[in-house]
Amino acid sequence: MKKFFIFLVVLLSVSACATKSTKFQKKVENCKETYGYFTKSIDCLGFNFNNFYSEKNQEYEKQHDVLIAALADQVYKNKVSNVQVWDIYDEFLIGFRKSKNKANYLTNAIFRTK
Repeated sequence: MKKFFIFLVVLLSVSACATKSTKFQKKVENCKETYGYFTKSIDCLGFNFNNFYSEKNQEYEKQHDVLIAALADQVYKNKVSNVQVWDIYDEFLIGFRKSKNKANYLTNAIFRTK
């Protein structure tokens, strides 16, 4: 019975995390569908990111804003296409959710985009 209870708690925790990331991913998809171009969806992405992660650490907000600005700059300089930048952003989100040290992950992601 004790093992079942532990299993149930773990299962509920995992599903809660998955639900949160699924909701955020839907918000990102809405930004993508509404604006189409990554460079036009910066405010939408920033707003949604802040709503989901600001309760943890306000520094995430600032770093995320720098990251999406750097990604948009790559598009403006014609270094990556709109399709590529959306893929890069999706990969970033996956890595961010899996990361144990999110602030460090954001810092490294910013330096990789520059």
